[in-house]
Amino acid sequence: MAKVKGFFKKAYRLFKNNKKASYLSLLAIPLVLYFGVYLYSLTQNHTYKLSKEDMEEGASFDDFNLVVQDQKYNPKNGTYVIKVKADTDNDEKVVLDSNNLSVKAITNKDRKSYQPNVYHTLNDYFVVEIEDIPKDYGSLKLHFNYKDSKNGDDDSNRSGDLYVSAVGKNIDKNLTPQSKKTYYRDSYIYLKNRLEKEIEDKKRDITYNKENIQSIKKENKKLDANDPILSKKEQRQTQSTIDDNNSSIESSKENISHDKKAIKEKQKNKENVEKVINDL
Repeated sequence: MAKVKGFFKKAYRLFKNNKKASYLSLLAIPLVLYFGVYLYSLTQNHTYKLSKEDMEEGASFDDFNLVVQDQKYNPKNGTYVIKVKADTDNDEKVVLDSNNLSVKAITNKDRKSYQPNVYHTLNDYFVVEIEDIPKDYGSLKLHFNYKDSKNGDDDSNRSGDLYVSAVGKNIDKNLTPQSKKTYYRDSYIYLKNRLEKEIEDKKRDITYNKENIQSIKKENKKLDANDPILSKKEQRQTQSTIDDNNSSIESSKENISHDKKAIKEKQKNKENVEKVINDL
């Protein structure tokens, strides 16, 4: 006990005689802790630093967004393949190629850059193939530089980032780099499937509009704007409802006509795509 008391007395005298140094040490502690946390973060795998929203969010440009359609990674040989599509909010077509879009891949863990092979297989769809990505890459950032072909000015250059990280079903231990022809064939199969889905969606829309027409017609049969039981105001309201219903019927008929034309066009495109697939 005497030794313990002596230790604390000695420590107190040391603190009292070196107050300035002690205060400086206390002030330095937060800085040391902050620097330690910063160094620790640099050594960690950044895969889980990105939220699900970060992973799913596409690279945004003025007229379109680049969105991942599929990704596969083979940790055995380091091959990473990402399939990207340009989505638009309107019917305007997007044409991307090596002349207006450049791609660079960067690992988030060690910030190492890779120059991928990029195959522009469709106007709005391309394949990014990267080799020698290490198992502990963390997450991958695809950096895009886009130059609007409509405008030759420097101001037309845009850039955007897209984040990916292959986990679970995205791991393919049989994945290897493929030939350009193989990627083209896969892309046209993707396009064929996309057209088939769009055709089915249009058919469902037609069915919905037909059912809507029948439902409105049944409702109209129950309405009589000249019913003597109704007041003048109620008759006007009833007639207004009938007019609105008739407008809805005409709108549904127009939608059906438009969808039928779209189906015919998409069916023709699908047949052309199938011919290309058979020739590849």
